[in-house]
This record gives sequence, structure tokens and C-alpha cells, in this order.
Amino acid sequence: AVSGTWDFAAAGVGVGGGAAVTITLATNLNTATFNDGTEINMSNYTAITGQVNLQVYNAANNGIQLQFQNNGVNVGVAVNLNDYINTNLLGSYQGFVIPKADLQISEITVDELDIIITRTAGTRPTIYFDNMQIEETGTPLVYTLKPRSGTKLHVNTLEFSWADVGTGGT
Repeated sequence: AVSGTWDFAAAGVGVGGGAAVTITLATNLNTATFNDGTEINMSNYTAITGQVNLQVYNAANNGIQLQFQNNGVNVGVAVNLNDYINTNLLGSYQGFVIPKADLQISEITVDELDIIITRTAGTRPTIYFDNMQIEETGTPLVYTLKPRSGTKLHVNTLEFSWADVGTGGT
């Protein structure tokens, strides 16, 4: 904890009732730094994911900045988690996915992640974080539809459906 009342092992409030990282009654620029202890080459990864539970929060007055560092120096750009979650959903966990391109760290080496709470007015926020991780690059799935040799194929409709934790808006 750089500043603020952070608990890095808050019992019983994590996803599934486990432990979580919490910030209680945050003030402007309360910051927590997560240090991996080794440097991570982000070219081997795709995104930052996690779960957040906004207990007390008002997006008009609060923000959650995520900023990577390498050896204590900011790299890439900070993003506001508000842009990747439903800020009106209070009291339950929701997933977030932040592509590394949004953080501008596609080919950069990192060793720390800062979470910085911003607050301009109003009630001081309380937020829980859980299951945060850097997602590895994987082999994409490829779906192919082609006619048998010597025949034609006519497609009337092509429909895509996804079922997963996605980034939500308000």
C-alpha cells in the first residue's frame, strides 16, 4: 500500500467467499502497487483480467486508474477501469478485460502494476479486487466452412454468438 487503507488479504469478501484485495473509504490518489518480483515481457500476453466489486462508488466522482511500471518508471498509459465495467453495478463482482493495446504495453517489459483511486467529491469509495492476472497469448480458434470439391455453397445467414465475461459499459 503506497497510500490509503488497503487490505491485501481481506477474508470472506473475494469471489466465492475467499480473500480479496480491498480499499476502504478511499481518498484521492490512494495507491496500491503489485510487484511481480521479475520482469514480464508483454509481447507474450494479451490482456489484463480480473474481478471488481464496487461496494460504495459513484463514477461521476470516482475512478480506478491502472498503470504499469518497470523499475519504478511508468510505462504505457494509465487506463480508467470505469471504461471497462458497469459502474452502476454495486455490491457484486463483475469481470473486466483490458487489452494490452489499450494500456500501450504491447511490446514493453513491466514489473509492477499500480491501482490508483481517484476521487473528486462525494462519498469515499470502497472497492474489492480479486482474480487479477495477465492473460497469456494463446492460439486462436479457426472455424472454416467450405463446400465439397466440385460443389457450390450458398450462405443465407452468418451469426456469431459469444458467451463469456466481457467488458461492459453503463
